[in-house]
Amino acid sequence: MELSRDKPRPKPHITGYCVYEKSKNREIKNPKQIKLKNGRPAIKGTCAICGKAIFRIGKMK
Repeated sequence: MELSRDKPRPKPHITGYCVYEKSKNREIKNPKQIKLKNGRPAIKGTCAICGKAIFRIGKMK
């Protein structure tokens, strides 16, 4: 079985904690990999439900 290289793979659903709604496991829309001042990786994006900024420490998998 051969994988098609023409079709883009679906992005994994990345979740985080929404401070505005105070709820866990909200999907992060438009996730971007960033690096903190101390060199640790993080993910920054917007909440899929409320549209506010959401942040998560760790790499994208």
